[in-house]
Amino acid sequence: MWFLVLAAGLAVTGIVGHLAKRVFLSGRKTLGRLIEFVRWPLWGAWIYVTIGVARHEAAWALAWLGLRLVAVGVAGRVAYLFVRATYRTVRILRQRRAATTHGAD
Repeated sequence: MWFLVLAAGLAVTGIVGHLAKRVFLSGRKTLGRLIEFVRWPLWGAWIYVTIGVARHEAAWALAWLGLRLVAVGVAGRVAYLFVRATYRTVRILRQRRAATTHGAD
């Protein structure tokens, strides 16, 4: 049974990854990135559910904890992207300030 859950999880994450790539290449870059954004936490949840099925845990508990794992994964990705965007913005502003200050000499 756990093997079927693992195979289904891998198939779903593979399909989501393929969908993200197709959407991104079709010109909808933001939507493609959002789909890719959810892919990795979804993969983690499937691994967690597979381990739970192998240990014969209750399905409702696995579903609830799997959903929480996806939510925590998405929140972690949001935090990472926020920090990365802030760093890039500060770096760009410093470069502009340096170019403006250097050009004024």
